[in-house]
Amino acid sequence: MLTIRVSQLSDIKGCLECLKDSLLADNYFQDTGKVANGIMNAIEKGEVYVASNGEEIIGVMSIDYNGMFGEFPILRLISVKRTHRSKGIGSLMLEYFEKAGFSKSMKIFLCVSDFNTRAKLFYLKKDFMEIGKIQNLYKEGITEFIMMKEKNQE
Repeated sequence: MLTIRVSQLSDIKGCLECLKDSLLADNYFQDTGKVANGIMNAIEKGEVYVASNGEEIIGVMSIDYNGMFGEFPILRLISVKRTHRSKGIGSLMLEYFEKAGFSKSMKIFLCVSDFNTRAKLFYLKKDFMEIGKIQNLYKEGITEFIMMKEKNQE
């Protein structure tokens, strides 16, 4: 059974394993020491969540509830361990972010890199809209697409 919970410092190895062999790692996270420090800082702030199947951590995400314009929740990171991808875990984690984010705001945000075309299609299918782009935000030559989803007014 999959559970999603707030991460603890003891989860750092599992978090790093989820990022391993990912497009994010290939393009942004070459320095594992720097990545580990960043994740540890986010864990200390209570911003990191892990998905676990009871035996191991198989997914990681980071949510900053006031990260977009100091007011709106933003999904800073989401990654599923390579051996568990394409099994619906990312969808469950995104649903968790949506529920948590919409409990605090009518709008939620995320950024997706231009090299991550499968992820962008995934977010579009989940009703996120591309609302802008920023070239060279984190790394020269890479464009980040800003995506937003609004809470349904039913």
